[in-house]
Amino acid sequence: MSRLVARTTLLSLVASACVVAGPAVTANAVTTDQPATPTAVEVFTADPSPDAPELAADAQFALGTALERTEAKPGDLAPPYVDTYTGKLYAPTVHETSADAEAPIVVDYATLPDPGTDLADEPEDPPPPGEEAPLAQPARFAAADPLPTTGTKTFYPIVRQVKYSQAALDATVDDAITADVPGKDNIVATYVQEDHNRVVVEANAVTEDMRTALAAKYGSDKVAIYLDPTSQRPAPASRNNDTNPFKGGSAAFGCTNGFSWNNGSKEYMVTAGHCADGAGLNWWMSDGSRVGTTTKYDTWEDWGSVKLPGQNTYAGDAALIEMWGANDTIGKLYTGNRTSNSSRDVARSELAYKGKKYCTGGKNKGVICNWKIDRTALTTRYRDGSVARNMFRGKKKGWCLWAGDSGGPVYTTQSNGKIVAKGLISGAAGGGGDHFAGRFDGDPCIGWFSEIVRAEKAFPGAITRRP
Repeated sequence: MSRLVARTTLLSLVASACVVAGPAVTANAVTTDQPATPTAVEVFTADPSPDAPELAADAQFALGTALERTEAKPGDLAPPYVDTYTGKLYAPTVHETSADAEAPIVVDYATLPDPGTDLADEPEDPPPPGEEAPLAQPARFAAADPLPTTGTKTFYPIVRQVKYSQAALDATVDDAITADVPGKDNIVATYVQEDHNRVVVEANAVTEDMRTALAAKYGSDKVAIYLDPTSQRPAPASRNNDTNPFKGGSAAFGCTNGFSWNNGSKEYMVTAGHCADGAGLNWWMSDGSRVGTTTKYDTWEDWGSVKLPGQNTYAGDAALIEMWGANDTIGKLYTGNRTSNSSRDVARSELAYKGKKYCTGGKNKGVICNWKIDRTALTTRYRDGSVARNMFRGKKKGWCLWAGDSGGPVYTTQSNGKIVAKGLISGAAGGGGDHFAGRFDGDPCIGWFSEIVRAEKAFPGAITRRP
C-alpha cells in the first residue's frame, strides 16, 4: 500500500502544476515552416488536424475493418485513413496491388452499432468561485443526412503504393520518442500521419541540429516535425463510496475505476496501469477496503508502456484488477458529477477515431464532456520521463481533469442512454492553475487516454456488457 500512497502524492503534486515554462531558444532555433531537404526533415507549424470532423458510423465501421486488415499484415500494408473532404477510404500498401487491402467492405445498416454521442444529460460541477461559467461550445459541424436503417453500402478501398509499411512507421514512432538527438528534451510526442505516410515528431522547440539529426537517423521523407511551442508533456491524472457489486467510474484509492470486466469465470475491474503499479499489488477502494489484486498491467514505473506477452502492439496505460472472494462487478458506469449516484448500463466497446467527441468520468471531476480527439496512436513522454505508447489525446475548454481521475472511463452515450466504452484516462495538462480553461484561449484542457479495444486485445476477457 505504501507504494500506492507514494504514487498518489506524486499525482496530486504534479497535476496541479499544469502551466510550465516555455522552452529555451537556442542560437540555431527554427521558428517557421521549413521544407524537407536531402539532409533535414520538414518543419511545419499548422496543426495537422485542427478541426477533423467526426466520421459517420458507416465510415467508422469501414475504417475499423481496414485497420484490422493492416494489423494482420503490418509488414505489407500501411496505415489506412478516410479523406474527410471526399469521404473516400484509402488503404495504402507497400506493393503495387494487394487483394487484402482492396477487398470491398460491406456495411449492413440494420446491424450497424450506434456510435454514441458526447452529449450528457447530467450536469457538470459549477466553475470555481469567482470564475465565469464555461464558454459556450462552438457550433457543431453541419448535421449530416441521417444514415439509413436498412440496406447495405459497399466501401471500395483505394489502394495506393507508398514507401513505408505500418510496421516500419510504428518502429520509428517507438524509437523517435527517446531518440538521442539534439533537443531531445523538447520532443513531446510521436505519431503516424497516415495520409502522408510518415511519422510526425511533435516538439515545443526545434533547432537545425534536430532537423538534420532526425534526417540522418530516419530519412528526411520518413519523419517531419510539428512545431508547437505550447505543447506540454502530460502529468498522470472521485463516485466516492461505491459498494459491491462495483461499477466503473467509482473512486479507488488514489485513482478511479474504469470499467467492469470479466472473462466468463472471473470478475475484474480495469483501470490505468500507472495506478496499479505492478502485478500482485492489492487494490483498495476509497474507504480503505481491499477488494482485489492487480493481475496484468501494461505500464509503468521506469519504463512506461510495455508489450504484454503474446502482443504485437502496446495497450497504452492499462491494468486488470482481479476481484477477491465475494467482491463482484456489474456492467454499469457512474455518470453525472462527482457526488452523483446515477449510473448507466455499458452496451459495448468501440475504437476511438480522430475527430470523435467524448466524455470522461473521474472521481474528482465527475462527468466532463465536449472533449474532441485530435491525436490517435500517440507516443508521448510524461513529466516523470515514462513513455506512454498507443495513447489518444483530446482537448476542450471549460473544466479539466484533476489528479485522481486517472483510470476513469472515456465514453460516449448511445441514443438509448447506454454507454459505449472508448478508453481509460491516463494523463492531463492545461487549464491553468485552477484546471479551468473557460476563459484561457491559450491554455485549453488536454487529456490523454488509452483505448479500451486495445486493452480487450491484451487482457483476458472484455468489458462487462449489459446490452
